[in-house]
Amino acid sequence: MGWYRLPHSVATVHLRCIPLLSLLLYFTSLPHLSLAHTASSKWQQRGLIGYGIEMYQPPCAHACQRILKQSPLSCSTPPVADRWHGGSGLGFDTSPDCFAGDDAYILSLAWCLNQRCLAANAETSNHSYRHEDNVQEMRGKEEDWKVEQFWAYAAVGEEDFKPKYPFSKALRLCGDGPQLAIKTGGPLGELSEVDVNEWSVAEISLRDFAWAEKSHSTYSLLLFASMTGLPIVLTFLCFLASAISTSLERLLLAHLIYPTIISKNHVVLRLLGETSPPTRGQALLVLLVFLLNLLFSLLGYRIHMPSVIYDSSSEQIADLVANRLGVLALANLPAIVLYASRNNPFTRFADWSHTTSILMHRWIAYICVAQVVLHSVIYFVLHLHVLVHKFTQSYWVVGVVGTVTICIMVPASFPFVRKRWYEFFVDTHIVLTFVVLCTSFYHIYFKFEHHWGYENWVYFAGIIWGIERLYRGSKIAANGLRRTAQVLEVDEEYFVANIEDVEGTGMAYLYFPTYGWRAWENHPFSIMASVIESRNDVGQKEIYHGDAVFELVGSDSDSDIESDSEFKLDQPHERRYLKCDEQRLTYGKDDYDAIREPIPMTPITPIPSSATVMLADSERDDNFRNSQSVTNGLSFLIRREQGATGHLFTTSRKLRVLVEKYSTHISRNFSILTTATPNLVCIAGGVGISAILPLIRARAGGGSLGFRTALYFGTRTPGLVHTCGLEELAGDMRDHGIIIHIKIGSRWELDEVVRQEVSHQSAGTTLGSRAVKDVTVVVCGPAGMVNTVKKAVVEANKRRKDGIVRLVEESFHW
Repeated sequence: MGWYRLPHSVATVHLRCIPLLSLLLYFTSLPHLSLAHTASSKWQQRGLIGYGIEMYQPPCAHACQRILKQSPLSCSTPPVADRWHGGSGLGFDTSPDCFAGDDAYILSLAWCLNQRCLAANAETSNHSYRHEDNVQEMRGKEEDWKVEQFWAYAAVGEEDFKPKYPFSKALRLCGDGPQLAIKTGGPLGELSEVDVNEWSVAEISLRDFAWAEKSHSTYSLLLFASMTGLPIVLTFLCFLASAISTSLERLLLAHLIYPTIISKNHVVLRLLGETSPPTRGQALLVLLVFLLNLLFSLLGYRIHMPSVIYDSSSEQIADLVANRLGVLALANLPAIVLYASRNNPFTRFADWSHTTSILMHRWIAYICVAQVVLHSVIYFVLHLHVLVHKFTQSYWVVGVVGTVTICIMVPASFPFVRKRWYEFFVDTHIVLTFVVLCTSFYHIYFKFEHHWGYENWVYFAGIIWGIERLYRGSKIAANGLRRTAQVLEVDEEYFVANIEDVEGTGMAYLYFPTYGWRAWENHPFSIMASVIESRNDVGQKEIYHGDAVFELVGSDSDSDIESDSEFKLDQPHERRYLKCDEQRLTYGKDDYDAIREPIPMTPITPIPSSATVMLADSERDDNFRNSQSVTNGLSFLIRREQGATGHLFTTSRKLRVLVEKYSTHISRNFSILTTATPNLVCIAGGVGISAILPLIRARAGGGSLGFRTALYFGTRTPGLVHTCGLEELAGDMRDHGIIIHIKIGSRWELDEVVRQEVSHQSAGTTLGSRAVKDVTVVVCGPAGMVNTVKKAVVEANKRRKDGIVRLVEESFHW
């Protein structure tokens, strides 16, 4: 499913585990790290609330300020709606310079701080517990320092405005203390005392709110660590399972990692973006992600009434849940961007397939959308009575735009949109993502500016996106900015694109900057060969069916090898031969004895063909060298689709191209598949042969005597057989245990193919003095074909008592 790897040697496993364990330790310790901050000013703190940023510290001082700010001063003015922050909502507005210069407010605040903070600390520090004397004395001094800091930076509410008196002078001006007690909401015209009961309620409310905000930060960090640490943990557990017992590994493969959750792709899954049903392991992974998000949405709340912040407990619960959902949605943004990136660390360190990463990207995005919608709906309901006023505030309007945008992204990413209008999907997806990140940032900034660190999650997502794009650019630049792709037509459906002076294996994204106005557009293709070989002749290559090297089975114009349906044998088994009729291939039918005659194979077009054979120099005879012109480069077998690939090279056989290379399952495990896998079965459909060809050629030229390799290839186009250069391998493949079966215009019964191959190899292949009964099946093709092979491998593992049937899936399903 993407987090299962082929077995390695012990030394290789240990080396591979070093970066995995390092990343695991990093992610698990992430929630406990206090982010760097500057302590000189509240507004200069960096990080998240509770992890670098302190909220309402000290709470006793903020409780005094909270009560006093609810009273109008002599310099207060009538309310004016603030389009950025929304105003005070108290029926009056008091500016920072008014707070800084009003004696009644300054002296009343100083007296409250002295009575509720300093006096309490002095009393605490005089406790007669001898073993705690030093600790309590230090606590008192720390609180005194916090009070002084509060007075310098937070007494007015704005860092740029300072109280007109220092704290010590304000205390002296208070004299013997106030003669009046302030009434909450009443005018504050002279030195007044805050009621102790009201102060106690405010202090508890602010302390609980700060604790809840720290909980939001804690659970958001835990969520991000879980989302990014799961691949490493699961991969490590799979390593342990394979190391502990072969039976345990076979059990996991047969019942968790390989089987799909349903036999066919349900319409609901298709609407949710799944082009093929996920495996049980993938479904379990998605379920785990959902449960973690749900769990972190429900834990860590304190409900306490009465409160100076909320009017009822139901309002308090709704507000806290809405805040938690908003913070968790922000924490999901970096994970969404990370899983969508081509260069994410999970494919490098955990050997996850791109398909599994995109599945995680998609489902975390669905969860994030649900969190954003719930966050918006709850706040919408809580502010129904002031809804008109809210729509005059910028933070509210930007938040609505962000919610609508992220909801639009869901239907714009459905499979039929991706398949039919792929270029439109990619372009709009990037634009809408940019809008979501911008609206998220400004929604936070217009409400809180940079006070509480919520925007750091948006920064993090943007940094991941930016670094990944820069890395893409560096990979493109490393392959050269002035490369040219030359096309060789196979037929009306397929063509081969050759790019000289570029090296690589696996797959690559190709950009065609001079084609159309979308210079950034790119598409993934498997690398068919890492050398370009142009024939100087078009001589016939003889292939004998009597030696069972090839099996060519009839033509059926109605069959669709490339479709998402399963391969099935839809006609009786017939042997046919190809004969050349000038520039087109026609079919003739004969009896079995006639098939022992040579079958000529010629190119489908009279232009020089690309054989693209990856053989070692020692395997190439003189005739081969004389008939081939070999240059370094990459060859791609491309099928024309409805989008850009359907219009490439229609007016010119050469186009400027940029190459961005990546490894695949096969290329990452190439050495294992070629030198440490005695029993190999390769199944390819149509253009899927391009991903498997390098593996077949390497096993043919690698001298792996005693190994067995079987290739089953189905294609509608006879020209693919010659273009892929399979006939070049017909000479001595028997000596290397390689058998190639080809069907043209007909479909393989894949269940039967896998069953027969596994049964044939169940006796084991002798490797040295040891019999190896494990079988590895490599498949590349349409989703329907891959799912059929996957089911067959699952059933084979269920039937086996010894040995394992492993699956390497090379697909790029979106």
